[in-house]
Amino acid sequence: MSIKELIETEEWKKFMRKLEKTGSIFAGIAFILSFGTPLANPLFITGFGTLAIVYFFSGFYELKTENRIITFLFYKIYGFALTFSCISIVFYFMNWPFFKNSLSISIIGIMIAIFFGLKYKKTEENVNLLDKLFYIRLVIALGLLIFVLYLSQNKLVV
Repeated sequence: MSIKELIETEEWKKFMRKLEKTGSIFAGIAFILSFGTPLANPLFITGFGTLAIVYFFSGFYELKTENRIITFLFYKIYGFALTFSCISIVFYFMNWPFFKNSLSISIIGIMIAIFFGLKYKKTEENVNLLDKLFYIRLVIALGLLIFVLYLSQNKLVV
């Protein structure tokens, strides 16, 4: 069984949804506890690491277009941008260097994914793939990245 066949099974989709919810809960709790609690760092790594794994595997779907390059690259860009955004946020909160570069790359990747998602949603085959959750993920990630970039520009450390 190939990765493409695996990710199209219903069991895999249910597992990824549960994993995404778990990662989101851990990341949310870590953000709430980040103001003065040492428990926040392991929760950030667990939450955003889990989300990074989920979004990495979402890069194996295929968009249906006439352009073979867009068909191949669209979900790769989407998965890479979301994965890299999770890693960039962890870089910031762990005070690691080069997080600003990774934040910038993540923002550009998410904006490219939003652009191509809006451009190719019109076909009937892509309506199910590019649902509301697709755009909600991208908008939340973009908002978080801009917020973290704002915090870093103002030298605010959480």
